[in-house]
Amino acid sequence: MEGLNICVENNNSTPEVYPPEPEGVIAEQPVDMRKVKDEKELDSGIDILQTENVTKLSKNQMRKQRRHMAILAIRKEKRKDEKLKRKENKGILNKTDLLYGDTNKLSKKEIKEKIKKKLIQAQNISSVKICVDLQYGNIMSDKEKTRLALQLGRIYGSNRASENPAHLYFINLSENSDIFKKACEKCEGFDHYIVERSHQSAIELFPQGNIVYLSPDSPNVLKEVNKSNVYIIGGLVDETVNKHQSLTYATNVSIKTARLPIKEFLEKSNNDSHTFSTVLSVNQVFDILLSFLQCKDWKQALQKHVPQRKGFV
Repeated sequence: MEGLNICVENNNSTPEVYPPEPEGVIAEQPVDMRKVKDEKELDSGIDILQTENVTKLSKNQMRKQRRHMAILAIRKEKRKDEKLKRKENKGILNKTDLLYGDTNKLSKKEIKEKIKKKLIQAQNISSVKICVDLQYGNIMSDKEKTRLALQLGRIYGSNRASENPAHLYFINLSENSDIFKKACEKCEGFDHYIVERSHQSAIELFPQGNIVYLSPDSPNVLKEVNKSNVYIIGGLVDETVNKHQSLTYATNVSIKTARLPIKEFLEKSNNDSHTFSTVLSVNQVFDILLSFLQCKDWKQALQKHVPQRKGFV
């Protein structure tokens, strides 16, 4: 049959007859599904098809292209569902999965908007206020300031991922300070974090009677965390373990102090090689407070965030 192209799919099928291509038009070769070896090749097929000028295709070819792309989209969605199901079975869902369920149906922009809204709400409603006091930059080395900057990023990450975030403050923080500059350098978007940032001190920002300054050296044990108080974490990384820095400051300005109830809820292991130190990093203290707000169980919160190397079980 002159002037006609005949395509035979298999021996049992009826030949499909295609009209001849107009002169000067390059026909698009249909994708041979039998030659596709894996899903990655399927996905690459979309890019190839989309880069062609669809006006050069016949109606039949355009119909086949649309069908092919629809199949690819369905398979891609199915792979996402299977991946999420595998995560559920293995118990390795990440924090975003847990908060928003099937995130495959949300765009990255939608997820970011949900997180932003949640953090803003924490600032406007009666969430627990937790402050990181960044006044100690003058007694820290350059290396210690860098470590502190990274810990600030972890704190924000934990608060951002929490179902019920705290009202987070970074206080005694000037934009001209080394800590602010290092945080901007080490933590992407630090200057746009949804936190209350102030160059003022705790006693300038809050009623003095509501402030509780957390210090591992305090003689008082923190028993509860409630919304009427403001909890201050000393933003200090001290590799020389120079004790009583935060306790001395709080005592001098007549602020109440407290320590986490580590010794009351955790036991020392039988391994004598551990230090059994109750000094924790800034982000670890924050994570313990945040966990306690969720579970209302000190033992659970402490076991989750006190490092095993400390020797407590």
